[in-house]
Amino acid sequence: MAATSGLLGLALVGCGATQNAATAQDRPSVPGVNVSDEGVSARNVIIEFAPEGYAVGENAPVRMALINETMEPVQLTSVSSPAAQEVTVRDAVTVTLPRPDPEDPAIADPAPTDPAAASQEVALGPEGFIDVTFELTGLTEELGLAAVVPLTLTFDNGAELSLMAPVAPPLQPEERGEHLDVGHGH
Repeated sequence: MAATSGLLGLALVGCGATQNAATAQDRPSVPGVNVSDEGVSARNVIIEFAPEGYAVGENAPVRMALINETMEPVQLTSVSSPAAQEVTVRDAVTVTLPRPDPEDPAIADPAPTDPAAASQEVALGPEGFIDVTFELTGLTEELGLAAVVPLTLTFDNGAELSLMAPVAPPLQPEERGEHLDVGHGH
């Protein structure tokens, strides 16, 4: 029995379960945050990467997909962040999935919503899907490479999505000799 325990201990030591293990280096292919409540989901929430970061007072775009997984329409009633003076809709694209009847008027190519109308409302039809970009206007803090920003979206069905939106990583690795600002944010 003691020999078996010793072998088990050696097996566990040899499994590579350390911070240097290959799996410790894995990164998700989509770095955004996902959150759901009351049948409403936000997927791949991410602040667009800016090599120089974002300074206090600047604006920063936050992209995401909003999904209504219910059979009832849902409307966004508010979006806010303590890291910005205001959060507004910059762009919204409703994605309509094909229906069995090709004559159904609900079938349409995705088309950008009028920006003036988009700033007024974001509505999701039953089982609806919208790609939306919000604008964090008048940042109250610097956002560097590793920053995250608290964001809260509230919907008329009672759903409240509270999350920490990360700044996207660079698409290309940093060139040797360059230094990227990794400001802390929230």
